[in-house]
Amino acid sequence: MQDNFSKRDINEDKYDTELITKQGNKTVIFMTVIIVLVMVILGILWFTVFNVSKYDKGMEFLSRRNYDQALIQFNNIPEGTSEYNSAQSKINYINGVRLFNVNDYKNAKEYLTKVSPTDEYYNEVKLMLDKIQDVEKAEQLKEQLEQDEKNKILEAQKMEEQRVKDKATSKEYFLTLQRLEDKFESEFELAKVENSVTMKKNLRNLNDIRQQLLDSKYEAVIQDPELLEYRSMVDTWMARCISFITEVISENVLSIQDAGIKAKNILSDADKYKEEVNTKNQKLKTVY
Repeated sequence: MQDNFSKRDINEDKYDTELITKQGNKTVIFMTVIIVLVMVILGILWFTVFNVSKYDKGMEFLSRRNYDQALIQFNNIPEGTSEYNSAQSKINYINGVRLFNVNDYKNAKEYLTKVSPTDEYYNEVKLMLDKIQDVEKAEQLKEQLEQDEKNKILEAQKMEEQRVKDKATSKEYFLTLQRLEDKFESEFELAKVENSVTMKKNLRNLNDIRQQLLDSKYEAVIQDPELLEYRSMVDTWMARCISFITEVISENVLSIQDAGIKAKNILSDADKYKEEVNTKNQKLKTVY
C-alpha cells in the first residue's frame, strides 16, 4: 500500500513538472510573439518616420510653405541621384516664389523659367510668369510713354533753340539785304545824273551789287517766307533799274530827261517796285 502511495506521488510530481513545463513554453512563446511584434512596429516606424528620403522631407516642408527647411532638404540631395533634377526644380520654384512675393519680378522670372514643365507646381509657375509678363508689358509701355514725353520735350527744346538761331540768322540776312538795297539805290541815283556814256560805269556797279544779292545765302533752317519775298522784290526792283539804265545807254542821250518813252515806262515800273520794297522793309523792321 505504501508502494501505491509512492507511485501516486511520483505521478503527481511528474504531472506538475509537465504542467510547469507547458506553462513555461507558453510564456516563452508569448514573449517571443511580443518581441517580434515590437520589432515589426519599430521597423515600420523606422521606415515611415526615420527612413524618409530627403526629397520626401523637402516635399513635406514645401507643402507647409516652410521654404527654409524645404531648401535644406533639397540642397542636400546629391547630384547623380534619381531625385536630383526634381530637387533642383523645387529649389528654383521656391526661390522664384519668394522673389515673386516681394515683387522682384525680374529675378523671380530667372528662377521660375528654370522650373521643369513636369513639376507638380508648374501650373502655379505659369500663372506667375503670365503675371510677370503683364507687369513687364505695363512697365515697357510706361517707359515708352515716358521716353516719348522726354523726346517731345527735347524736340521742343531743340525747336526753340533752332528758332532762336534762325531768328538771329534771319536778322543778319535782313541787314545784308538792306545794305545791298541801300548801296544799289545810291549807285542808281548817281547813274541818273550821268549821261549815256559815263553811266556805263554805274551800270557795271549796279550789276555787281545785284549779283551780290543773288549770291547771298540765307542759312536759316526754317526760313522766313516774308524775308524771302522781300529778297525777291528787291531783286525785281534792281532788275528794273538796270533795264532802265541799259535802255538809256542804248538811246545814247545826254541825260535821263532826254530818254524816250520806253525808258521812262521802265523807270515808272521800277519806282512802283521800290514802293513795294519799302513797305515790305518797314514790316520786316518790326520783326528784326
